[in-house]
Amino acid sequence: MTPTVRSAEELAATIAAMTEEHIAMYAGMARTAHEEGFDDVAGWFETLAKAVRSHARRMRGIARQTT
Repeated sequence: MTPTVRSAEELAATIAAMTEEHIAMYAGMARTAHEEGFDDVAGWFETLAKAVRSHARRMRGIARQTT
């Protein structure tokens, strides 16, 4: 395996791990905000989770192009 392929695979694995971690974190924050009556704040956390998903998709596409 070439260093480039290994680096691309490592990048993809890192993106996946960080994406799941951040989505879970923002989802938890949104849930707590809803429970405490801060629906506007919860909406922002939900938007952040969507942004993380979108950025992850873009990064995966970039990682695939490097292989």
